[in-house]
Amino acid sequence: MSPLKQKIPVTLVTGFLGAGKTTLLEHVIQTSTDRRFAIIENEFGDLGVDGSILSAPKESVFELNDGCICCTVSGELLSAFDEISRRSDEFDHVLIETTGLAEPAPVMRFFDNPRVGDMFDLRGVVTVVDAHNIEQSLVDVHACEEQITFADLIIVNKIEGRSETGLSGIEETLKTLNPLARVVRAPEARFDVDDILNLQADQSSLEQGIQHSHDHDGHHHHHDHNHEHGHSHDHDHNHEHGHSHDHDHNHNHEHGHSHDHSHSHDHSHDHTHDESIQSVAVEGSGNVDIDALDLWLGRLARGHEPTVLRMKGVLAVPEDQNRFIFNGVRSTIDVKPGKLWADDPRFCRIVFIGRGLDRDSLQSQFTKCMASA
Repeated sequence: MSPLKQKIPVTLVTGFLGAGKTTLLEHVIQTSTDRRFAIIENEFGDLGVDGSILSAPKESVFELNDGCICCTVSGELLSAFDEISRRSDEFDHVLIETTGLAEPAPVMRFFDNPRVGDMFDLRGVVTVVDAHNIEQSLVDVHACEEQITFADLIIVNKIEGRSETGLSGIEETLKTLNPLARVVRAPEARFDVDDILNLQADQSSLEQGIQHSHDHDGHHHHHDHNHEHGHSHDHDHNHEHGHSHDHDHNHNHEHGHSHDHSHSHDHSHDHTHDESIQSVAVEGSGNVDIDALDLWLGRLARGHEPTVLRMKGVLAVPEDQNRFIFNGVRSTIDVKPGKLWADDPRFCRIVFIGRGLDRDSLQSQFTKCMASA
């Protein structure tokens, strides 16, 4: 690279499943119309959803699916950086969205590689947390804690419905885990874009964080969280089909059961995720029967097995020109209108992330929810 040419700034966006990372990216893209973004989208499943949701031009989105960029698809991440380097005149800023299970440290280490670091400048790590589920997520999956620990900016999203006392408690927990980060509240992940993009990560905290990932004598850490807790499955659907109506099924029931989260972390370049968590994608051509889908998801949310941590998808609804963006975190489901289908073929796709998922069964049940031609 020419010494006169400035490095392309990079912002790493992380956060646990369903925290609102893609919502934040869309806010940044729509607000910063004067910037040309390259977007690296990483999804845990073999079929991606986020790339078709974002309003960014398709040629500026680099989708890395079927694994986390912190480990299994790290080679694809390097290839994406190479491609952006070759097209550097087309972009002003790079946004990276990790999967909800990714740990930031291995991604941050990419910038130590001259192949990346000579061309790109990591400005900082933004971590989005879900105010309604952060406490349970910290218990369930160790990666959630790692995402908070390495953040320069922590955005507390989905604050609606949480009391001031509850939010203050969350902020106290976050500041205890990471006293160096700035913690802010942001309804619907809407926060000042300049503050997000112009982060200049303090090098001492970055080095401290990266050192932290090596500073465990090479030992694996087993996080065995055996706990019983009663779930209240609200299964609230907020469908915004040009108007608002609330499908509150009142599926409130408690079932105590024990989760064994045996999660091995090797804090080096090679590490493993919780192997019990898997991703399954289901899809169909054409439109979905929204009533049939509603009933099926209600049964799925009420069941003990499988355990669904996250659902995300794109839906085509009969006689509607907009695609609908489907989001589910544990038992809460939300559907909002997205961009127009225009001349694109209409399809429906949902990605489930959880434990005990049966791909064939889920696909078969989803196919039954598709509208007849």
